[in-house]
This record gives sequence, C-alpha cells and structure tokens, in this order.
Amino acid sequence: MAFTLSHMAAVLPFYPYRRWVSFDALLIGSMLPDLPYVLSSNEAISHQSHQASGLLTYCLPMGLIVFILWYWLLKRPALSLIHPCHESNLVRHSMQRDSLSKWSIKFRKYAVFWLTVVLGLLLGTVTHLLWDGITHPDGFIASHVLWLQHPVNISYLGFMPVARLLQYATSVLGLLFLIFFAWRWLQQGNLSSANFKCKKIILKGWHRVLIVSLLGASSLATALQAGLKWHNLWFSDNYLFIAKVMVGFLQGMCSAFFVYALLYQCVYYLDFCRKRKY
Repeated sequence: MAFTLSHMAAVLPFYPYRRWVSFDALLIGSMLPDLPYVLSSNEAISHQSHQASGLLTYCLPMGLIVFILWYWLLKRPALSLIHPCHESNLVRHSMQRDSLSKWSIKFRKYAVFWLTVVLGLLLGTVTHLLWDGITHPDGFIASHVLWLQHPVNISYLGFMPVARLLQYATSVLGLLFLIFFAWRWLQQGNLSSANFKCKKIILKGWHRVLIVSLLGASSLATALQAGLKWHNLWFSDNYLFIAKVMVGFLQGMCSAFFVYALLYQCVYYLDFCRKRKY
C-alpha cells in the first residue's frame, strides 16, 4: 500500500472548493480504506474497505465515526499544536452556536454541512481507491495495463513490477507535496492570524515541541517494535515488511495523539468550567 498519510495529497487540489465539500472530510476519506490496518482488523475487512462495494458498507459509516471524533474531540488539540491562532483557517463549515431562531434555517444549515461531509468522505475514498488501483500490481487498473506489470530491479529491494515502484515513488512524492502544502498554508495563515479569536488553550512553544517529540517517539517506538517482530519478512517479502513497519508507525502516532487529545480536552473543559464560575 502507498503510505497512508501520503494519500491526503490526492485531495489537496480540491482545497479551493472547500465551500462545497468539507475539506476535513476529504482528508479523512483519502485515508479511510487503510483504517482496518491501523485498527488491526482482520484481512476480510481490509479487503472490503479497498473494494468499490466498501464505499457504502465500510468507508462511509466508519468515516462518519472518524469525522465526529476528529471534529469534536481531536481537531482543537491538533490545531493547538500547529499554531495557537490558526483555528479559523480550517474551520470553514463551523457547527458553532448561532442566534438563528428559525428551526428550518438551522436544519438547512446542518443538512448542508453533513451533505458536504458525506460528499467529502466518498470523494476522498475514491481518490484512495484510484491511487491504489494504479500502484498495486493486482489493482483494478494496474492488472489491465501491461507496462505496469513489467519487472524492474531496484537495489536492496530486488525485482518488482513498475506498479509497485510507482507505489513507493508516489508515497514519497505525496508526502513531500503534503509538507509543502502545509508549509504554504501556515505561511499564508501567519499573515492574518492576528484577526482570529482563539477559543482554545494556548500552548507555549516548548509545550508543542515536547508534545510533538513524544508523538514522534511513540511512532518510532511502535515502528521499531513492528520491525523487530516481522524482521524475517525482509528476506522473503520486503514489501510486506515495509507495510508492517508503516502500520506500526501509524498505530503509535494515533494512540499517542488520542491520549494527548483526551488530556487536552480535560484541561480545556476544566478551565472553561473554572472561568464560568467567575
């Protein structure tokens, strides 16, 4: 599989259209088919999530669950790590309370919001399936294109089909494109961050460095653990070995971030309750 995080690069061209489709949902949807790997689900479920039929039977329902967790539990802590005043840049389709008194207007607003979420999840998932369809040797596109099956010899990795080589190459390029996009977004956001009202805990610079370091350490530790556990695969199936290590990396990162988010939310709401007393 292509590196899961790299799949987000496929939906970045849709960023200018975030008025009509939830960009958060697009990013989540682009990674949804790989969710069974992170959750250590059985092979049947991971196979289902990578099929067209899995769009509605797995990816959409699980995507809605992940989106709810992200939007109401994980997003605020994540944005606090990036910059204390960047929340308004990403929250375009906000569900904040308003003064509208007409229930029908509220209902329409929420219906449009969830419609953009569903559309984003489905569109993001489709980009993942197309990417895998081209870069997996047994993908529904690669299996019908002769030159993608042509074997090439890569140092230390041995012989592999062109499709698999593209899988490695696009994983790296996608990750680089993602980093470049994030850097550009932060640069643009810094110019107008003073206009945004922060509604979250302001983390100091050393707090963010410490938290990111702990997240990285957790990711590397679980990746190393996976590498030691499956090291014999390197000699028999290096592709599967790399996949196991990447999954271990993601599991460590997600687990550590979830713990951080829970602690952050606890501190946030305790601080919120304390301020309401005065």
